[in-house]
Amino acid sequence: MNKHLRVWAWLLSAALLMAVSCGSDDDDKKGDVDTNTDDKGSDDKGSDDKGTDDKGTDDKGSDDKGSDDKGTDDKTPDGDTDSADGDTETENGDTESDSEPVAQDVGDDVGDPCACTAKTCFNNTLPNNPVPVPNGGPIVGCGNLPTDHPGAEVVCARSYNGNLSSHIWFANGYCALQATNCDGAPTICNAAEYGDFDAMTTCPAGLVMLENEIEISALIFSATLKTKTCVKPCTDDADCRIDEHDPVWDAPGEYACVEKDGIGFCYDARNLPDDYDVTQF
Repeated sequence: MNKHLRVWAWLLSAALLMAVSCGSDDDDKKGDVDTNTDDKGSDDKGSDDKGTDDKGTDDKGSDDKGSDDKGTDDKTPDGDTDSADGDTETENGDTESDSEPVAQDVGDDVGDPCACTAKTCFNNTLPNNPVPVPNGGPIVGCGNLPTDHPGAEVVCARSYNGNLSSHIWFANGYCALQATNCDGAPTICNAAEYGDFDAMTTCPAGLVMLENEIEISALIFSATLKTKTCVKPCTDDADCRIDEHDPVWDAPGEYACVEKDGIGFCYDARNLPDDYDVTQF
């Protein structure tokens, strides 16, 4: 059910694409700069004294280059930029290592709490109640999940109580491996599809694959979304994160050991459609 949020996320993102057209004003300004540059070139050619003027021109050229180099250095403070990214994501090296963790116990963090707070974790088209993006990042708390499992992406499913998407209940986040397949309007599918659905045929040993299909409609658009998710197995509620408080809803979470066809998995059943399949690996 958390896939409904991606429909609205991309509809809202379309508004941003229209705003990008305003960037043409910047191109006009660049054209003016080019014209000014040509004028300067004509002034240099107009100098009569070749010796003195050439030297002066050379000196000015060297000064210009020096100022350009300094300007470039001032505008690209690698340390400052990296540290700014570090405030959000950690340093560049750490981010790379986090995105490609060495899994000692594959799947140990499936079903565990997770967080994602950077701008890329949400659709921020509107300031109020931004919709969480499951495969946005950087994700914190799912470090042991494999990033190279065939077809799957690491996701952090999170609660949502706004009015821009269907409601979602994942108290304090839920780590999982996931892939989706979308058939329908590109306006919907371009946002809702990630991973390689056909290539994701298994889950790491011990996990449960949850498969479901839902129909999505938004305005005049519609699509069918299929989802495969590797979730945490269980035998009873004690194996799951029961009695957690959901800060998004300011209410108790409802994680429990959901059973179907003799297979138990930890999940908040409010997110499940009426029809779904599970497979134990």
